[in-house]
Amino acid sequence: MKAGDCVRISNPARGAVIGSVLDITTPAALPAIPSARWTEWRTAAVRRILEQWHVDELAMLSYRWGGPPGPREVCFVALHIPGRGWHDLKRQPLTIEPAVREAAQP
Repeated sequence: MKAGDCVRISNPARGAVIGSVLDITTPAALPAIPSARWTEWRTAAVRRILEQWHVDELAMLSYRWGGPPGPREVCFVALHIPGRGWHDLKRQPLTIEPAVREAAQP
């Protein structure tokens, strides 16, 4: 999986959507985020959690959602745990597989 790929994202509670991989990286490659609100200890805390959960990859994904209050793009992070697969930030299981985007209808 790589940035720009079209994927089918599904979980038992919400069903499936077609989306895109915006970015994919490893915890070690995450940048430090310099800002007044994102301090060094928060960066360290995030890295500790990813290590405790044994996360080896993070993917930023997006999909189009048409529910209320209207259509919009939804973005979220998925975590890959070796031997357990992909999960959302609540550790709910996700299936992420290659997909083909359908052509827009006239």
